[in-house]
Amino acid sequence: MTRMATRIKRATPADAALLWQWRNDPIVRNNSFNTEVIPWEEHAKWFNQRVAADDTRIYLLEDNSKVVAQVRYERSEGFAHIGGISVAADDRGKGYGRQVLQATLSLACADLGVEKVIAIVKKANTASLRSFRSVGFVLEESVMERGNVCSRLVYSCHQTPAT
Repeated sequence: MTRMATRIKRATPADAALLWQWRNDPIVRNNSFNTEVIPWEEHAKWFNQRVAADDTRIYLLEDNSKVVAQVRYERSEGFAHIGGISVAADDRGKGYGRQVLQATLSLACADLGVEKVIAIVKKANTASLRSFRSVGFVLEESVMERGNVCSRLVYSCHQTPAT
């Protein structure tokens, strides 16, 4: 069994280059709603704004001081939505996607002052769907998002993340 990571930290501007590389990974781009490669200048500007924003939290999961996964929450009218989740290419399939969600859901709910978290995931992204369901997200409905058939999943901030 894989040893699970033990540390969560908030992203800082120093993490921009690593997360830019992850954002442009072909699998990440394929599972994103915007599938185009993101230029460095665009990412750097966006990332620095998001890290400094009061309505956004980007959490990193470390295992033995190595960043292995990240998740971004953005507050919007009383709820937060997951704006992105990714795992380092070399660390996929080890449970880190589930781990980063499980470790940050309650934290994001409290930090952003929301009652629920919403995730919209392409139905073809079965690994992400499994991760979300395994920590307590419930399928609310199927939706079309930017031409993609997706699942809209909801997590109540008053529940305890599944273990």
